[in-house]
Amino acid sequence: MVRRLPYNENVDVWALGVLCYELLVGVPPFEAIGFHGTCRRIMCDDVNIPDHVSSEARNFILMVLQKIPFCRPSLEDILNHPWIRMHNSMTTPSSSSKPRVNINRHTFNNALSEIRYNTF
Repeated sequence: MVRRLPYNENVDVWALGVLCYELLVGVPPFEAIGFHGTCRRIMCDDVNIPDHVSSEARNFILMVLQKIPFCRPSLEDILNHPWIRMHNSMTTPSSSSKPRVNINRHTFNNALSEIRYNTF
């Protein structure tokens, strides 16, 4: 979006990473003075994750904040990430590697359209 190129649901994966970072660290991952400074940091800088963030959370954030959109994980990959699984009430340690709720893109888009959210 910052580069003004066409985008798809991968931008939501990026946003998830930004939100997780902010919730764990307390500040945005690419914060700078002014809009242009923030855009420059988003495009050019690597994310700096403080030491107090767990290795599982660090791995998750780095995985979803990939600069190249097609390198970001799918929704299924996100749901199966160890950090998400350890905090997801929909899964239990004794369950299989798949979440109990099967979410596919068609079902997800239908749910979004029912609440009048623009789908891709």
